[in-house]
Amino acid sequence: MTKKPAGGRAAPAAAGPDLTGIAVKGAGLVASHFFRKLFVLPLLAIGAVMWTLVWCGAWPRISALAGDLWTNASAQAQVESVRLVCTRVDARNVALLSADESPVRTGGCRLREQLVLGFRDEQGAAHRVLATPGGWGHRSTWFDDKTAVYDYERVLPFAPPSFALEPGAATTLESTESEPGRNQLQALRRFAGDRWLWTSYQWLRPSPDAPVALRYRAGNAGRAWLGAFVDAGSNARMPLGGIPILGFAACWMLFHCGRMLFPDWSTRRFAVLLCSVLLASPLWAPKLLDGIDYFAERADTAARLHEEFSRDLEVDDGRVQPLAAAKALEPLAPDEALGDAYRRALDGLWPERPTATAATLGEADKLMCTGVRSAFEALPVAARVPRYGALAELVRLGSEGPARCLVPVAIATVDAAHRPDAPYEEAAAEREFLVAITQGEAWGDPNGVHGYRQRDFAPGVLEALRRDEQRRYSPGTDPMATPGPEAGQTDEPEQPR
Repeated sequence: MTKKPAGGRAAPAAAGPDLTGIAVKGAGLVASHFFRKLFVLPLLAIGAVMWTLVWCGAWPRISALAGDLWTNASAQAQVESVRLVCTRVDARNVALLSADESPVRTGGCRLREQLVLGFRDEQGAAHRVLATPGGWGHRSTWFDDKTAVYDYERVLPFAPPSFALEPGAATTLESTESEPGRNQLQALRRFAGDRWLWTSYQWLRPSPDAPVALRYRAGNAGRAWLGAFVDAGSNARMPLGGIPILGFAACWMLFHCGRMLFPDWSTRRFAVLLCSVLLASPLWAPKLLDGIDYFAERADTAARLHEEFSRDLEVDDGRVQPLAAAKALEPLAPDEALGDAYRRALDGLWPERPTATAATLGEADKLMCTGVRSAFEALPVAARVPRYGALAELVRLGSEGPARCLVPVAIATVDAAHRPDAPYEEAAAEREFLVAITQGEAWGDPNGVHGYRQRDFAPGVLEALRRDEQRRYSPGTDPMATPGPEAGQTDEPEQPR
């Protein structure tokens, strides 16, 4: 018989486990762990990119120091050839990004420079090596005072280049539209055939017969450093003071995010793991872009990241490699129509290479323009006439350097033809040339690929054509003009009687 407690009430029965509460608490822990990892993983990726930037800023300096301390022999190499290469990755990025940026990317693909060098070591053995200065390659076509080369590249010769593509790049570019009716491979061929641009760029660098200093360790001449790179102390783009600051921030982020990802690990154990990963940076940091490439195959966002950060994440350590170890390439022929137009327009007018190198691409363009214009003005007027059609053809094909240079000559000829005894046909070729360069779809688009044409030299062209039209249709010379008052007549209305 159960005893009643004082007060006459029965004791409550023992409560069972709260299964609902346990389930809710367990689900909360699982969700918290999942979202914590989901939040931490992007931060770990950001920390890895930050540390890679640190490594890319430090490694060229380490390489230059190693080249200074480890080498004990030197040689003078000669440039055998210069080739500009479109890689498969760059072609793929152009294909992914061309949908909304095709007017900017009419070069088809950025071109990476490769110098084929030949030299003999201290024992007289011949070597052929490949140097890749610059890393990020050529794509700028702006003749301004900002486009220049790095300090150590300024002493490396540059010969008239040949052009090539990695296997698979041509197919990618050919299947990508650049402009209506033209694909990126055709655009790249035109870019390669722009003789005005590449001649201007040659004037930024020494002549091809200038020697290239190499430094190496005796017995290992195939793995040498460019002497200019070692003397310059690298070409790292990150300032030296930014390396410790960014490095501390990257280590702090990696350590704390890693601790959140692995909370059960001891601090010492995780610190040893993190230090091992950081010390192994030469093994995995160069492959970070390959990881981005994997996602870039499927997303233009990743391709854009590759496009923006590749200049900072690709390391130029100043070393050369044996030519036999280089990748196989497919040759690229420049645009034949563009080359023929250059021959007809500027044959015999190219100036001699200046003795001193130009500081910027804009300065080189001005030097070449002065020489071409002087040679063109020295020609008889009749000898200039057939060249104007070729100049207009160059503008139509997208190479406007020669036309921009010779527009003042055409304007002066048109203005000089306005004499009382001069027939209208006297400056017909010059007039047609000025009209031709103001036509085309790109003319009306200031943001298009040739929009700078309208800003740079269009105002002078339009003003010259306007003056010409006013003189042609001035009263007394235009049969369609309204006749003036005859003798004895006035413009006053007749008064009523």
